[in-house]
Amino acid sequence: MGEAQDLGLDLLLTGEPKQAYFHESLDREFNVIYAGHYNRSLRGPGFSSKAGCHLRSGKRLLGFSHRTMNRFITFEGIDGAGKSTLAHQLANWLEATGTAAVLTREPGGTELGGKIRNLVLTTSFSAQAEFLLYAADRVEHAQVLIGPELAANKFVICDRYLDSSLAYQGYGRGLEIAWLRLVSQGLPVPQLTFLLDLPARTGLERQKRHQKFEALGVEFLERVRQGYLKIAREEPERFVVLDALATPPELSRQIQREVKQRWPNLSGS
Repeated sequence: MGEAQDLGLDLLLTGEPKQAYFHESLDREFNVIYAGHYNRSLRGPGFSSKAGCHLRSGKRLLGFSHRTMNRFITFEGIDGAGKSTLAHQLANWLEATGTAAVLTREPGGTELGGKIRNLVLTTSFSAQAEFLLYAADRVEHAQVLIGPELAANKFVICDRYLDSSLAYQGYGRGLEIAWLRLVSQGLPVPQLTFLLDLPARTGLERQKRHQKFEALGVEFLERVRQGYLKIAREEPERFVVLDALATPPELSRQIQREVKQRWPNLSGS
């Protein structure tokens, strides 16, 4: 088996590439250029930070380009931070201004996503298998819903996206961040991400019943939280970090203010 094949197998089965030749071999054998923001950790010999995930042949991975990502907004944070409620409120506010908006979530935004959501939350998997199930849902979600709605010039408001996998399966469960980004190359990149930051213990206290990840305890969730904050520090242009201890009305006002600043020509604003 060749070096590149060995690398691919290592990535798929373990999420741990052979670091000694990781960047060089990928660049030589697969000729991939990564988008700058989502793939900072993958930069190495021959890698480019130019916007637009694509092969050197010019074909965009999964058929997406940054043009279709302009109105893509995501909400992130540990459970209990209030992101689902705030995402719903933002979608309603946009619609009230006469601006077309679609609210969705991960996993569960498509028929396949609903099945994957139920499977992941009720079954124990290795961290690698867990991430790949989320990745399958994300590709389907992008192809079936996110991409077409963005192409129709609608806002897409998504409750969780790739950053959740980086935080939970990466920083929380210990998978290689570079591998998670590699598998996710070519997906639509959000224009704006709201991170609802909340101490892990407070998040647990807010939950009436603990689901799969909350059952892993406060130390796990604090690793997830710190992972989110690290991602936000690396991408300050995309992220807005909000204190989830603030009241919901105040958080909603902050979110609307940020959206108005970034899209000043919204209908009704």
